[in-house]
Amino acid sequence: MDSASANNSPQNEQRFDRGARLTLAAVALLLLWPITLSLLFTSYPTDGWASTTEVGFFDGPFTLRFSLTGDPTALLPGDRVTAIDGQPLVVGQLPPLPEPLGAGRSVTYTVERNGQTLDAEVTLIQIGLASYAAIWLHSPVLSLTTLLTWLIAAAVFFLRPDQPAARYLLIAFTFQAGTAFTEILANPYVYALPSWAIFLTSFYTTGYSWVYIASLILLVLVFPVRLRPLRRFPRALPLLLCAVPFTTMFLATPRYPAVSQNDLQLGLGGLTFAIFFVLFPVVIFGAIIRNLLKVKEPVERAQVRWMALGFGVGLGVDALITLFSFATYDFVGQERLRALTAVAGLALPLALAVGILRYRLFDIDVIIRRTTSYALLTALLALVYFGSVVVLQRLLSPVTGESTAAVVLSTLLIAALFLPLRRRVQAIIDRRFFRKKYDAEQVLARFAATARDETDLDALTAELLRVIQETMEPESVSLWLWPEDGIRSRQ
Repeated sequence: MDSASANNSPQNEQRFDRGARLTLAAVALLLLWPITLSLLFTSYPTDGWASTTEVGFFDGPFTLRFSLTGDPTALLPGDRVTAIDGQPLVVGQLPPLPEPLGAGRSVTYTVERNGQTLDAEVTLIQIGLASYAAIWLHSPVLSLTTLLTWLIAAAVFFLRPDQPAARYLLIAFTFQAGTAFTEILANPYVYALPSWAIFLTSFYTTGYSWVYIASLILLVLVFPVRLRPLRRFPRALPLLLCAVPFTTMFLATPRYPAVSQNDLQLGLGGLTFAIFFVLFPVVIFGAIIRNLLKVKEPVERAQVRWMALGFGVGLGVDALITLFSFATYDFVGQERLRALTAVAGLALPLALAVGILRYRLFDIDVIIRRTTSYALLTALLALVYFGSVVVLQRLLSPVTGESTAAVVLSTLLIAALFLPLRRRVQAIIDRRFFRKKYDAEQVLARFAATARDETDLDALTAELLRVIQETMEPESVSLWLWPEDGIRSRQ
């Protein structure tokens, strides 16, 4: 969207043209694809669990995440299944599914649990539509945030269907919502499906490159101003960003009965992943930084800052949580981190919605100022708290023999530090990043001190005019006084 299109009338922005209709068609396809496959899987027997594998769609031992039925079972979340009926699950080979495969049959799982190897009897069942409720109830926070994210994107699209940014936003988060239906398909028994369904199930998961990442890259290239690559190649660039990874991932997805990729497929998939892994942050944050430096129009500048806030919080928290999960692997902790990532990810559609709809744009300075200050304040207080607990425990434990006193004293220390530290952090942030506001507050504080002590009216009015000129920078300033003998003015 360039500067001209930013001033479109609401009637034009709410017009459904061919691009909007194509967006709706893409949304329908991205939702029906996983829903149809998951409904097909409900007609096949399974162990009744949603699972996760260590490398890809299925590359060997898998970890149980949550039950799709809630029925009593010998299995527990976090169990790592290594064999079925004594036949090991081997990387690159089809899982050893029992034959004949049917509901009611008992199989023996060999699982690793807390460093021990156990055998558990599992009765195969045929899951039904209630399994979708199990997905929601497993992590209601994750499910609710995913739904809210999609509803926000849909609302923005239907309010601004003529905006390319609204279309890309809806397409990206429709794919993200569709991945929730693949939870049912995350199971080795998916290999009982027809070969075409197995391929489509594996291929859908590659959409993170050719749908999600491609859409968000195009969004930052088109909003709030259309950048040069998209201005010069308005049709070729979207086609390139979507069609190239679509084609490479189509070729890189294994065909049944193959489970793992051959060397050519591994190279294609790895190269595509590497390119988009680098391209994603470079283009997004590069475009945002470029717009922050170049865009001068107030509304568009505010839109850029909302976008920066959304991507900074939404993707920044996700990156930090991902790094943390790699450093400290814990199954239960990872499930909680998924929900936390989803909650932080709400910042992205919310911020983009405000920017695209141009609703309360100029509140962005207040939000950024407070978000930055409270984030730094929280981090500093956390460091002080844990540091003081450690130090006080070492000092007081020989005397008290317990750590309760250290915790109480640390809590009191945090309570005492909160207000002065908050004022100090706020002053530093204002001085570094909101210089005009900081300077204005300093000038007003000095004027308040002068007004308390000054008795000469002429000197006081001259100081008032100087303060207004310095803080608000108007073209001209006039002060009207009402003396006893008539009106007089100073300029």
